[in-house]
Amino acid sequence: MSPQRTIAHYRITSKLGEGGMGEVWRATDTRLHRDVAIKILPERFAGDTQRMTRLSREAQVLASLNHPNIAAIYGVEEHAIVMEFVEGKTLAERIAAGRLPLDAALAIAMQIAAALEAAHSRGIIHRDLKPANIKILPDGRCKVLDFGLAKVSRGGESEVSDSTQTLSMTQEGAILGTPSYMAPEQARGDPVDKRADIWAFGAVLYEMLTGERPFRGRTSSDVMAAVLSQEIDWTAVPARTRRLLRSCLERDPGRRLRDAGDIGLLLEDPPEPAASRSGGVRIAIAALGVAAMVLAGLLWRATRNHSQPQGLLRFDADLGPDAVDNSGEGSVVVLSPDGTRFAYMVRPPGRPIQIATRLLDQAAPVLLQGTEGTHAPFFSPDGQWIGFFAGGKLKKVPVRGGPVVTLCNIVQSRGAWWGADGYIITNLSAGSGLYRVPEAGGDPQRLTAPEATGEATHRWPQLLPGGQAVLFTGHTITANYDEANLEVLSLKSGKWGVVQRGGYFGRYVPTGHILYVNQSALYAVPFDLDRLRVRGAPVPLLDDVDGNRNNGNGRFDVRNGMLVYVSNRNLPARWPVAWIDQTGRLETIPLDPGEYSAPRISPDGGRLALAAAQSGGGSDIEVYDFQRQTTMRLTFTHNNTRPVWTPDGKHIVFTTESARSIALRWMRADGTGGSTTLMEDKNEIDPWSFSPDGRLAFAWLAADSSYHLWTLPLDLHDPDQPKASQPQPFLRSSFQEMQPAFSPDGRWIAYVSAQPGASGIYVSGFSPAGGGDPPKWQISPGGSSPVWSRNGHELFYQGDGKMMVVSYTEGKDSFTADKPRPWSSRPAPAIRNDCCDTWYVDLSPDAQRFIVFPMPELARGPGRSVHAEVLLNFLDYLRQRVPVSK
Repeated sequence: MSPQRTIAHYRITSKLGEGGMGEVWRATDTRLHRDVAIKILPERFAGDTQRMTRLSREAQVLASLNHPNIAAIYGVEEHAIVMEFVEGKTLAERIAAGRLPLDAALAIAMQIAAALEAAHSRGIIHRDLKPANIKILPDGRCKVLDFGLAKVSRGGESEVSDSTQTLSMTQEGAILGTPSYMAPEQARGDPVDKRADIWAFGAVLYEMLTGERPFRGRTSSDVMAAVLSQEIDWTAVPARTRRLLRSCLERDPGRRLRDAGDIGLLLEDPPEPAASRSGGVRIAIAALGVAAMVLAGLLWRATRNHSQPQGLLRFDADLGPDAVDNSGEGSVVVLSPDGTRFAYMVRPPGRPIQIATRLLDQAAPVLLQGTEGTHAPFFSPDGQWIGFFAGGKLKKVPVRGGPVVTLCNIVQSRGAWWGADGYIITNLSAGSGLYRVPEAGGDPQRLTAPEATGEATHRWPQLLPGGQAVLFTGHTITANYDEANLEVLSLKSGKWGVVQRGGYFGRYVPTGHILYVNQSALYAVPFDLDRLRVRGAPVPLLDDVDGNRNNGNGRFDVRNGMLVYVSNRNLPARWPVAWIDQTGRLETIPLDPGEYSAPRISPDGGRLALAAAQSGGGSDIEVYDFQRQTTMRLTFTHNNTRPVWTPDGKHIVFTTESARSIALRWMRADGTGGSTTLMEDKNEIDPWSFSPDGRLAFAWLAADSSYHLWTLPLDLHDPDQPKASQPQPFLRSSFQEMQPAFSPDGRWIAYVSAQPGASGIYVSGFSPAGGGDPPKWQISPGGSSPVWSRNGHELFYQGDGKMMVVSYTEGKDSFTADKPRPWSSRPAPAIRNDCCDTWYVDLSPDAQRFIVFPMPELARGPGRSVHAEVLLNFLDYLRQRVPVSK
């Protein structure tokens, strides 16, 4: 191995080190333009095909450890493991400079514990945890490295290490790890489980606190003998940590602490500080989880009385098991202006989504009644009200609960900002400009018209300090917001213009910066508030912010010096594809897990088309053959989604997003030939279904900023070169209507309507001649993803987290539906839910089972919570990282 050599698409640059598992080199990923670490495995591995196959399979398991405190494994190439490259010094290097102060040691320890808890929850044991395998990043985070000795548990508490279960491919009974940090059972070569990692954690914490290892000796044998018998000097560690360390360093595994998540419980309570609390932030960040409670409150209070810049502090905010993991239409969690309260969305068991609030010094959230069906909460400037969107209306509710006040009607909002001048700046629909609404309610006043500058949308506004300008996201299409712009509107002149290209969800902060998201990274760029223009180059700050490039939602908030965001490392990145039958039984199909959406089964049931996310962003259309168990990729431009089969199963229609337009395209399902554009527009076009005679039904984001239902007649005399006629309106109203599904005989269209007070699944009669207002019947209250049985009088849809079915009868001009009923009496496993403009299920031709995406990460049992990342002293860090010139 030498610099400039390549492995796959990785170019070697320099050597980092070597050990028993091989050499480690720094390399450049030439596709994603990032640095990685590559571990070159010993030659004895390279020639062993069986070992390499096992290694690749085990690397996939380890790659699932998507956690901010674990260095990621990207995969296996040739005879090398590709890993995340982590800047910074190792904990061993830090300890070599002297023992750590208690607060600093606990800050690191809690992050190590969080990493172990995440690994153990996936059945993965590290088995070589030590300071040399822990890196301290410049921003204060730590990452656990090198799961090269990790064992993948098969479910038992005590399992023998074997050659099929370890990345090191050791033999059964071998002694693995580093002697000073080995648990006694590990030193004896006995079976080990996650409690071996708990022991190693205790040894590492002891060393951080004392500067000395708890077990020492001249040789490895001496050290192992000390591990098995030597008494530990407990007087060398702070009294507050002794109970924790005794529980971790208990030689009998049966009496040792079992779970890393309980580590914070064993820290003795600290004495109450006598110093006064400053400002409005008199908090002990305890309610955010046990670990954060013990650590972050002390550190936060300790920094508030210092005028000097403070170091960045990071911890997890535990939002509880009912919190919503992901929201397509707004931030998952927002902060009150004074930084003392969280507002976020929860889904209590058996109830719709609603808003919860919690002071940072409270242990339990308060649910705000009347906010059911909500999205995108935001605070008033005094923190006494929360605005939100629900049921096609903009509303507000007192932060401590009370009567809900309706302010105005909306179609489908994309963000709002409450100003101190008594107005709320908001976007009223996906394709609208910005409006101003009185905080007491009233008619919206239009501020911007995107079409005036050739744009399609203005969204996610923020009123800038001084109240004379608005920062917002603007784009020429209503998709692919990595290509969007940050723009500023002057309220004095009424004019607006671009200030930063390539990004979305801009937020100005008091340091004189704009923060924004691009490709799931958080950037900062200096901004001149007087001249309303940037004055420097953007600098990346974080690479794990869960931005939504499909609608421009950034999912972070900054208030009173704190940054809160949802890390995409904590969200499921890949999932399998499976059949589910009426008994609730899941049958996973042999397709590699991926980030999939829009599954569509071919008319003959033999193939599955879906949109699959690609490395580097975007998605393409792939087709899986059930019989041959092979996958064929149809598109390669990373901007294709929403496939729909033609009635004969020979072609597929899909959408293609570019920087200028969104197009409906047609191509052969066998991958031969090119694609043909049927129609294009700057607004969203969502294809959904075909009639038997080849007419396409789709939803179209129209000029009036609502989704309407249309059909597209096609001349198919030459199926490889279809000719599209003018689109014909089917259903247009002042509210959202989407997901139009033709019945098998083409007589009816089922669709989703967001009609205020009467949303749900509807059925309307369809006539190719068009004209008039078609009769309609409401099938269900709420629900989405309607799909017809192909061989019976049944209509299926998703509702309340489960599949529902409705039997129906039809007459010449009438449609009669029975009461909806659950398709299965068994509790449904956690599957990916649909949202308004895409879908995640499809029905087999025989109507006996569905294709779904199982989401085991979302099947949270008791104690499994949703977490947000909180960074304290963030503005001090930002000033140091991105200086603003005077």
